[in-house]
Amino acid sequence: IDAKKGKVYACLFNRPHLTAPVKQGRLGRITDYMLADIESIFEKIKKPVLVFGDGAELYKEQCERNALVTISKKDWLPKAEVVAKLGLQEAKKRKFASPDKLVPMYLHSRYCQVK
Repeated sequence: IDAKKGKVYACLFNRPHLTAPVKQGRLGRITDYMLADIESIFEKIKKPVLVFGDGAELYKEQCERNALVTISKKDWLPKAEVVAKLGLQEAKKRKFASPDKLVPMYLHSRYCQVK
């Protein structure tokens, strides 16, 4: 959230069978990373989506007014189980990373489209 400018960092993903457990439906990114106001992000939503993260609570009223948006409080924070599954998927492809070289991706304007 870029609270000073009223914008959120976002990215839209699709997942086959949205109600299925993650193991049955892999996420696929369908937009670039964005820094935009919530209404601009809503304009990109064409199918039902699950909204989670810090911005979900801040923009709860706007989310509830959009019929395509469902807020998922249980998914707000990353889960170790999901990280482990992603790591296992990469290991099966023989893709490994040194733990001391892993860093979080911080979304700044150089990484995302600014609207």
